[in-house]
Amino acid sequence: MDKQKKVKLVCLPYAGGSAMMYKAWIDRFADTAEIVQLELPGRGLRFRDPPAESMEALTDDLRDKLKKAVGDDDYILLGFCFGAIVAYALYQKLTAEKSVHSPSGMIIISSLPPGLHSDAEKLFEMSNFTVVKALLGIFSFNPFKASKKEMGIIKTMLEIVNPDVAEELRKMNLFQLILAFMFPWYKKSRDCQNVLRIMRQDGRLMYGYNGEENSVPVAVPVLAVHGAKDNVVTKDAVLKWKDFCSGSFDFEEVSGGHLMLFDDDEHFWDILMGAVNSMKQ
Repeated sequence: MDKQKKVKLVCLPYAGGSAMMYKAWIDRFADTAEIVQLELPGRGLRFRDPPAESMEALTDDLRDKLKKAVGDDDYILLGFCFGAIVAYALYQKLTAEKSVHSPSGMIIISSLPPGLHSDAEKLFEMSNFTVVKALLGIFSFNPFKASKKEMGIIKTMLEIVNPDVAEELRKMNLFQLILAFMFPWYKKSRDCQNVLRIMRQDGRLMYGYNGEENSVPVAVPVLAVHGAKDNVVTKDAVLKWKDFCSGSFDFEEVSGGHLMLFDDDEHFWDILMGAVNSMKQ
């Protein structure tokens, strides 16, 4: 690799999320890597594109976007929760087709491996009330006692899904957001209902994906990160990613919860920086 050229860190979002969440990483990784926000169709940077109806269709779409984004450059795949599953499926496609060169490493954050499912994935079966209850429970803070900064995290997670409504969402308090998610008839509900639609579609893809029939172990170095306070994915589940790897596998646990990406945990950032530097070719 050209020493003057930074590795590209290709980032995939969680279910119902947008790769725009990684925009804040650009400055943080400025001296280490170039952040590539690999957006999924139907949200964020690609809000007007139709969402993928299957994992096969999604990886077909992302393969072409990845090829354009990385060219011949060295890159690392990073996925958070659902994004890690997508990264794995994309790796399988790239390996089978040899249409894009393999990444130099993979970083998996807060994710179950393929075929190991949880009830949390069944968003497509849940009522609006159950989804809202589940969402309020994944934060490492109490949403009902959220500080201004913590409330900003909640709204950021929502507004990046549809940037057109960011200003409107910013004006809403937590009670209004809950009403908008639970009741389609609520005057401000349309945009929050769109977020639910995307979450349910992603959950359907995640729950229906068990890996390819002829899957191959991930041969590049893999780092899996788990939050000690994660109430969605267990440590043992994250460790099972090792069964899907033939290359080096490292595991790290940090103090945060499932949404550790939004925590101010320098240990987490040190781990990511170290992994990116070690995976550079």
